[in-house]
Amino acid sequence: MKKITSSGVYFLGQNDNDIIIESGKEVILIDIISSSNIKRKITGVGGQSIKYFGCFFGDSNFEINLNYDFEGINSEVKTLFLNKNGQLRGKLSNNIRTPNVACDVSMVGMAGNNGVIDVDGSIKIEKNCNESKGFLSQENIFLDDTGSIKIIPRLDIYCNQVQASHGAKISKLDPMKIFYITSKGITQRDCKEMIISGYINNFFEQVDQQEKKNNVLDYILD
Repeated sequence: MKKITSSGVYFLGQNDNDIIIESGKEVILIDIISSSNIKRKITGVGGQSIKYFGCFFGDSNFEINLNYDFEGINSEVKTLFLNKNGQLRGKLSNNIRTPNVACDVSMVGMAGNNGVIDVDGSIKIEKNCNESKGFLSQENIFLDDTGSIKIIPRLDIYCNQVQASHGAKISKLDPMKIFYITSKGITQRDCKEMIISGYINNFFEQVDQQEKKNNVLDYILD
């Protein structure tokens, strides 16, 4: 078990399976998983702000459970799923178990080259968790016509006095846009990198890991 008792940025390792956040004004968790099987339970029993940034790519199978057991926690969850020539499967669960918790979850998936992404994302607000908020959004980006993405957003609400919503967006790289840009002398790789890096930069904007970012770009672009 890993206990966090102060504010800061924490990079999760392979064996960080049970994490307890006891206090801290702002706790940031960085989780970058490549071709691994991971199961984590992250429980907030104190603190004010929890931010979880998870990037999953390659052939991976994961289960991430975030539990909010302290009144007044504000949680931001950003996840990025990427796959090609393989399968990425997992569950991302956010469980609100006390009143006055705010949870904002964003999931972005990118697949191409026969890659498969199958992720179940959920927010659960249990009974008597009045004044809590849960927002869940997803975006699926197809890098070509061979990728498969199934990201299921789910809300399980067992309390009336809450705010909750979810939304979804599906898009693909526009071949006409790529053709236009490459006609200006820019290579196809550079063109795709310009488009794709916007999403990846958005994820890594609070994650000071240039090498990891480059690894992700190389994986999805090669």
